[in-house]
Amino acid sequence: MISILIPIYNYNVENLILKLKEELIRENYNFEIICCDDFSSNNYNSELEKNSVVTFVKNERNIGRTETRQKLANLATHNWLLFLDADVIPEKEIFLKTYLKAITEKDFKVCFGGVTYKDLTIENNQNLRLNYGLKKEGVDYEVRLKKPYKTICSANLLIEKNVFTTINNSLKGNLYGYDNIFAVKLKQQKKVVHHLDNAVFHLGLEDNRSYLKKKELAAETLYNAYLKGEIKESDNQLLKTYVFLNKIKVVKLFSCIFCKFNKHMKRNILGKNPSIFLLNCYRLGYFCSLSKKCS
Repeated sequence: MISILIPIYNYNVENLILKLKEELIRENYNFEIICCDDFSSNNYNSELEKNSVVTFVKNERNIGRTETRQKLANLATHNWLLFLDADVIPEKEIFLKTYLKAITEKDFKVCFGGVTYKDLTIENNQNLRLNYGLKKEGVDYEVRLKKPYKTICSANLLIEKNVFTTINNSLKGNLYGYDNIFAVKLKQQKKVVHHLDNAVFHLGLEDNRSYLKKKELAAETLYNAYLKGEIKESDNQLLKTYVFLNKIKVVKLFSCIFCKFNKHMKRNILGKNPSIFLLNCYRLGYFCSLSKKCS
């Protein structure tokens, strides 16, 4: 069967647990649900400790997403792990059934069900995250099947336990942006990845400034992985563009342009109508600035 693993940080998972519990009872599945709170500053999920369906554990300090997922995997008793982010909700009533059917019918080590977005009432300072999600993350499963390693994230990921623990243990540090590196390692190890039309709605949208900071941190993680030889230019479009600019010796020029105009770019990116194209330009400029500081 399947162990459903949910890392939590400052988010109420009551609705997600209720949705999963309804299907488990309806289908009479012998799945387990394990939640791990990564030292949240709030007490949203105190009732989970009394929930007989859920195993709920707390970290005594904030250890980050990578170590929290590893802790959850170590606690899991089943061979298949279904990782769900705390801020998602299944789109379909047969969400778990779809995954269980795939396990019996397909030969794979990893399966990504997809992420999508529904109509949300948001503030202007959340529209960057929503726009990026709609354009870059809500990819149809038939498109994902053509390039199975390109669009994978841990928000809705089914994976064999030994595959996950082996790769996750190689990711050191509490760093943002490891999903990209994780996918690259799956490709390097030639693990079979399958994709399904079995999405979750992403509900927890960060404000624009927080999300931009996350994109900067992800760029730093990617850059450091490249320096260590853990990722090749062909594995990532941002890295591929950077390597091309480096070959034609214009990285420092791009870095200087970024240093001069990044405040103007931010004004749009953090504003009411953020441009995803401009966000991608910002990411490239920021990436170039990591290697070529402009005086």
